[in-house]
Amino acid sequence: MNRTLLAILVFACIFHTATGATADPQPISTDNSYLLDSLKVLLENRHCLQTGSEFSVLKPLASQGAGIIFLLILVAWITSAYFWLKQFIWWFRNKKKNILTFSSEMLLETAVLIFVSGMAIYFMGYAYAGTGSNCVTLLLRSMLSSFEMFLSKSNLIGVAKNCSGNPVYMLFFALIHFLALTTSMVFAVTCFGKRIVDWFRGCVWQLNLFTKPKLNVFWGLNEKSFLLAKDIYSRTGGKERIVFIDFPQEEDVKSNGLSFSGLLGLLSYKTNIAKQLSGIHYILLKSNARPSEAETDNENFLRSMGLSKVGKFMKSSGKTDFFLLTDNEPANLRASLKILDSDIGTKINQLYCSARRTRVTRLQEDCYRSKLHLLDDSHEAVMELSMRKDDSGRNYAHPIHFVNINSKSGYVESGKPFTALIIGFGSTGREALRFLYEFSAFPDAEKHKVPVRLIVCDENINLVKSELSNDLPALPGIEAEGEVEFCPYGSGSDGFYRKLHEFIGQLNYVVIATGEDDRNLDIAATLYEFALQHRPDNFRNFKIFVRLYHTTDKFKFDKTINAYAANNTVIEYFGNPDTVYTKNWIIDDEETEAAKQFYKAYCEAVGGSNLGWDERRNRAKSFLERRELARKESQDKANYKHRYTKEVLLGLRNMEKPFRCPSWPITASPDDSESLTDWHTRLTNASVCEHLRWNASHFMLGYTQMSEEEKQLYPSGKSEKIRKHHCLTDWDRLDTGTQGYDYAVVQTTVRLYEKQQKQG
Repeated sequence: MNRTLLAILVFACIFHTATGATADPQPISTDNSYLLDSLKVLLENRHCLQTGSEFSVLKPLASQGAGIIFLLILVAWITSAYFWLKQFIWWFRNKKKNILTFSSEMLLETAVLIFVSGMAIYFMGYAYAGTGSNCVTLLLRSMLSSFEMFLSKSNLIGVAKNCSGNPVYMLFFALIHFLALTTSMVFAVTCFGKRIVDWFRGCVWQLNLFTKPKLNVFWGLNEKSFLLAKDIYSRTGGKERIVFIDFPQEEDVKSNGLSFSGLLGLLSYKTNIAKQLSGIHYILLKSNARPSEAETDNENFLRSMGLSKVGKFMKSSGKTDFFLLTDNEPANLRASLKILDSDIGTKINQLYCSARRTRVTRLQEDCYRSKLHLLDDSHEAVMELSMRKDDSGRNYAHPIHFVNINSKSGYVESGKPFTALIIGFGSTGREALRFLYEFSAFPDAEKHKVPVRLIVCDENINLVKSELSNDLPALPGIEAEGEVEFCPYGSGSDGFYRKLHEFIGQLNYVVIATGEDDRNLDIAATLYEFALQHRPDNFRNFKIFVRLYHTTDKFKFDKTINAYAANNTVIEYFGNPDTVYTKNWIIDDEETEAAKQFYKAYCEAVGGSNLGWDERRNRAKSFLERRELARKESQDKANYKHRYTKEVLLGLRNMEKPFRCPSWPITASPDDSESLTDWHTRLTNASVCEHLRWNASHFMLGYTQMSEEEKQLYPSGKSEKIRKHHCLTDWDRLDTGTQGYDYAVVQTTVRLYEKQQKQG
């Protein structure tokens, strides 16, 4: 009851003030602002503060109804001035003090301060005649005039005569209008200045007839595009041209005009882009159409997108690469196919598309093998993990580092099998399974495969497993042998921890890829402390690899990992976009270039008339020929990465100079020294290891062993049609000639190692 009465009294007081009524009404001049006159009286009677009449000094200002509202405006001005000064001090201390950082950090606070100042100056100037008798009208009119200041419109003709004739009032009036106009100019330059700069840069590109640098066109604005563009610019010293094309990403994006809120949104959007791309020169173009919805039968693709400038840039440039790296992967692929089928398809050097590798997408990539390149984030992340090295050049993430090796004979002891745990069986988890299964295939003393145990945990594992079994027919047999185990447990369930208790003492390798950075990091921390508590040998032969999906979470990962690293460096993240989306990795394609080197050296070791890399590609025309080519190229890439495993088994890094590699089959001689005999044994075991890796790789590619009956139908012993190969068997069941191919891979590894050592 008391609160209701108080609310009624407050409302009555506000209404009483707003209507201009006071306890001691004064006549309102028709020409002069009574607020300005009241301020003069206040200043003339300021000595009253020294006589004990502190509140009487405010009586001249509060004698009219608008005086209280004017005091509230002054309070708002003081508050906005405080926040502006606070932000200004922060901006001034920033290393980059320029119009860009000012517009992004100071423009909003500055606009608010100037707007409140404009309200105050107009509120005082309009406090006369009809407007001054109604405070609601006075307030609204002052707000509208304050807004118009930013549009370079002055309402001086409407202010009271005593205000327009007062030099102090006019000084503040002119100063506030000048600052409002300056703020609008900064806003306009921030929004549209980039367009002017881009126009001049585009003219320079088209008029430059002496050099034709490469052109890189990025369709869409996102983190991956920004990272790759900045790396291209950095590594080429700014010599290559970069163009970004902004287009609507959502289906319901429509133009709503340039409202005030829309302009602020545009400013914030462009400021964020400028921050992401600071330090590089680029041209930003905008299209209202999406490339994935363009008409394929259009004579001019770029013109239909409103991007004729891109065509002009392509004519004045050398090679042109297109990049579609947005987060909408299906739209990326649709746009890529439409672009390649359009009139500009033949003018593009390479097109890089961010999309998941599936049966369908691989087929589409094969149709444009010389131009279209699919970038699968999960595949690239695991490949980055498999190729990373420490300062000494060791591939320390390879399973060979987590097992016990007999260095004398070059085999792996089978007493403690390699054990790995994969948490999360999405696309990254499946790529990790393929990598670990292939690279953990080691020979034992009897030239058989050392046992391996790969445990996969995912609460939805049954759904994923059914799909995977269809792609990998050998999977049920692998599972029956206990090499792979699928557990339908979430990372925090009781079943998960019961299972973890069973093998935590033997666990060597953990891959965490649930699809969420925060969840990944939380699981990594939990596993670290669980291992710290329950592992008998502490962290010997133990590592946790965590997938990092977004660079914005890198700081959080670093802080957590460094906190644990004080005890032992066990946790590492992989797949960081700023590591994957680089010129070396994406455009130069380190993996493929390394595979070409290995293939060339292998052909020299085998001898005969082997086709070169490009010639082999050009000869693959039909669907089955392209499938066989993809299989062979995948083996060349795997062989290059697997070099390190063979180098460890051969003991190359502990030898001053390797012995020569004899011809196959290796024959012993009574005159051979013990060290030479051991070398020959290691060569044989490394060859066995290569065959085991080859088997594991083909199982993970979807191939199975061809039976003797099927071999009668396919005399070559292999068929891409039914995806079967006769050589998918044990080493001792191969004929000597077939074993020689595995040995040739080992020979190639030794030759490349010697070449690398000579080059320093």
